Amino acid sequence: MYDIRDMWIPAYFKDLFLGAVLRNTSRFESENHFFSNFTNPHLSLVEFWMGYESALELQRYGQLQSNNETSSSVPLLNTTKDLERHAGEIYTFANFYKFQDEFWNACMD
Repeated sequence: MYDIRDMWIPAYFKDLFLGAVLRNTSRFESENHFFSNFTNPHLSLVEFWMGYESALELQRYGQLQSNNETSSSVPLLNTTKDLERHAGEIYTFANFYKFQDEFWNACMD
């Protein structure tokens, strides 16, 4: 049984990291679902190309909107401390507000 251990189910491979495999699979499934909204197997090459370009334009537009929202908005600071300002620059808003709450409590003690 030990000689065929490479055929055991992944639950027995506790010492091996399989997260990269799962992450890549879900990424491909997500991409396939996204592009399936713009293409189908019955399209000509020109129609496929136009659908593909439309999908890329939608992704570019979404990325641009996302970048504009995050670059123009700055979280509100409770103190004038450099540590809080730095945290506001590097953390996402959700993580920053968690940090800010803990930081505020630490400053008040």
